[in-house]
Amino acid sequence: MTYVGQKPANKPVNQTDIEDDAISLAKLAGGTDGNIISYDASGNPVAIATGNDGQVLTSTGAGSPPAFETVSGTTINNNADNRVITGSGTANTLEGEANLTYDGTDLDVGASAKISSNGAIANFSNHNGSATETALASSDGNEKVRCFNDGKVTIESGGVEVARFNHAGGDDNFFVHCTSTPSGGTKGFAVLGQIMVSSSSSTSEQDVLRIEKPSGRVGTIKSDNSSTTYATSSDYRLKENEVAISDGITRVKQLKPYKFNFKIQPDKTVDGFLAHEVSSVVPEAVTGEKDAMAVETRYTADDVETQGDNPSKNVRDPKTYSSTVIDAQGIDQSKLVPLLTSALQEAITKIETLEARVKTLEDA
Repeated sequence: MTYVGQKPANKPVNQTDIEDDAISLAKLAGGTDGNIISYDASGNPVAIATGNDGQVLTSTGAGSPPAFETVSGTTINNNADNRVITGSGTANTLEGEANLTYDGTDLDVGASAKISSNGAIANFSNHNGSATETALASSDGNEKVRCFNDGKVTIESGGVEVARFNHAGGDDNFFVHCTSTPSGGTKGFAVLGQIMVSSSSSTSEQDVLRIEKPSGRVGTIKSDNSSTTYATSSDYRLKENEVAISDGITRVKQLKPYKFNFKIQPDKTVDGFLAHEVSSVVPEAVTGEKDAMAVETRYTADDVETQGDNPSKNVRDPKTYSSTVIDAQGIDQSKLVPLLTSALQEAITKIETLEARVKTLEDA
C-alpha cells in the first residue's frame, strides 16, 4: 500500500507492507533501560522490569512472563577433601560428612558409622564400635552376622548365637545351633578339625543323620542316651518278590576271608575280604569296579609340581592326568549278614537232623 503525502491518522499498517530491515533501532526508542520485551498469555507484548545486579532471568511458568530473581547462595559446613556432601535441616546449607568419604575408589563409612536400611538387612558396621569386629545386622540388632578379625564368623538370632564358623587358633570349626563346642547337654553340630560332633540334651532316641533320596528316606543314624543305631531302609512295604535264601552254605563256602594289612599300615593286621572276590557272591556288598583307575589333578606351589613321584614339571596351572590314581573298591560287610544267617540256619538244620538220627540209634 502506497500513500501520497502523509499517512492518514490511525490507519493500520499490514505486516506484509513492512519490508525486511525497514525498521531501525531508532524507531524502537522510548523504552526503559534494562527492560526486556516479552508476551503475556494473550500474546500481547509486555516489558519485563529491570532486574538487580546478580539476578538471573527465570521462567515463572506458562501463562506468565519471565522475571528476574535472586539466586540464593549455598553454604557447605565441615567441608574437606573427599567428604561426601549431604543435605541439612537448614535452608541453603549442606554438610560435609567426616565419617563418609570417597576418594574415587573406596567409600569409607568410618569407625563409628554404619550403613542401614529398614529392610531385612541393615547396619553394616563395626559392631559396638569394636575395631576387631564387623557386623551385618537387622535394624533392631537381634538378627546379626558378626565377622571377627581372627577369622571367626557367627550368626545370631534373637540375640542368641545359633551358628559359628571359626578359624581362630588354627582350627577349622563349624558350629550350628550352639554357643560353644558341643558336649552333653548342648544342642548342636560341629566340625572340630577332623572330628564331627553331634550333641543333644535329649536322652530319648533321636535321628542324628537322615539320608533322603527322591524315593524318600533311605537311611538314618539314631542315638539315645547309651548307644547308636545305623539303619538302612528295610520296611516290608518297600519290598517285593521275597524268596528264601536256599544256597547259603554253598555261597558262604565261596567267600575267602583273610588276615592282612593295608600297605599304608604294615604293622596293623586285620580280618576281612578282597572286594572283587566278594562281588560275585554278594554283589550288593561291593562298590566300584575291579582294577578301576581315576583321573588325578595335581596342583602346583610356585611354578614347580610338588605331588607325584617325579615332581619335575614346571607348570603354573593345575593339570589333570588320566588313570593315574587307584579308584578303590569298597565293601559293606554288614551286607554279608543275611547270607551268613542263611548258611548258619542251614548248618543248624543239618546238625539237628544228625542229632536226631544219633538219638534214634542210641534209643534203638
